[in-house]
Amino acid sequence: MTLLTQNNSRRLESALERQIKPVNAAIIISGMYVHYRRWIQHEVDVAIRYNKQIIGVIPRGHSNIPSEVTSAANTIVHWNTKSIVSAIREHSL
Repeated sequence: MTLLTQNNSRRLESALERQIKPVNAAIIISGMYVHYRRWIQHEVDVAIRYNKQIIGVIPRGHSNIPSEVTSAANTIVHWNTKSIVSAIREHSL
């Protein structure tokens, strides 16, 4: 794994912002929060800044998700097609 330089970090932050800004809802997969806390928190912060709906997804095999995702999410779903698609439809109107 390569370390991100400060310049690369800024580019990744900008890329995440460009991806979240035009959408109706951001899907936050919470299973990697411990390892990628900074980036997932940035996604949450950007979604909140642009007043986007946040769909928190609990990966298979997990029963809990970080409180940072729970408190920001408009809805929490499990990792299966039906629940994710349903949440997207509900929060993208």
